[in-house]
Amino acid sequence: MNADGTNKRQVTTAGGVPGAWSPGPFITFQCNSDAGQPALCAVRKDGSGLTRLLDGKDAGFPGWRPRRP
Repeated sequence: MNADGTNKRQVTTAGGVPGAWSPGPFITFQCNSDAGQPALCAVRKDGSGLTRLLDGKDAGFPGWRPRRP
């Protein structure tokens, strides 16, 4: 959506609860693994590129940090 709240649109039906702020062009949110366990997924703002990042207990409280060289 726009910063003023207009132009809202749904980009995925794979989950719902927002994840922590994510850097870059992806939106993170809670989804389900193939086994029905909580997982963390990401999708681009246009709805493409749906990716499961973490499954199970690792998906509970994610946090972003700089990648180490």
